[in-house]
Amino acid sequence: MRFIVCETVDQVRLGQALRYEVYCIEKGWIDPSTCDDGLETDEYDRLAVHFLALDDEGTPVGTSRLLLGSRQILPAAKYLNLSSHGIAPGNVAEVSRLAAHETRRSQDLKVFLGLTKLMWVWGNERSMEACAAIADVPLFGLLTRLGLPVISMAPPIDYLGSKCIPVAFDVPGMGPALDRRGAGELLAS
Repeated sequence: MRFIVCETVDQVRLGQALRYEVYCIEKGWIDPSTCDDGLETDEYDRLAVHFLALDDEGTPVGTSRLLLGSRQILPAAKYLNLSSHGIAPGNVAEVSRLAAHETRRSQDLKVFLGLTKLMWVWGNERSMEACAAIADVPLFGLLTRLGLPVISMAPPIDYLGSKCIPVAFDVPGMGPALDRRGAGELLAS
């Protein structure tokens, strides 16, 4: 498996097609009729940094993106008050639109850990202090079981038709936690 930062429009579209498959067709969280050309897109894509997990044949099996607080007001800001914790909005990114192909999601953690590690590397190189996310309850459970430095920042909310928890991650603390789970080896391969 390979994990990449998307550098072309075509790579971003591969992720948007996977998001369409997961968010619209599989989960029913987004109405497929609102998406053009089988791509799940929104107003945040243009300024986001996109990531892909590709299998051995180069087929996308996972995707995510980071929305940067230095470029825009983050959607999670409606639910999180990071400034009350002394974190400047420009030093925060929001992990968003994490999606994994259904057949890969239940097989192993490689897709999730590889994408998370790549996002951490990218953010850490840019001195990000924290990441925010709106995690559905099963994902929040996975994050805590993995021992990642994540804290619940607000009561559960309904988000895209699913019960979710607004969370924040300590970016500097993520690296060691991910390495304990073997995520570093995923990027080296």
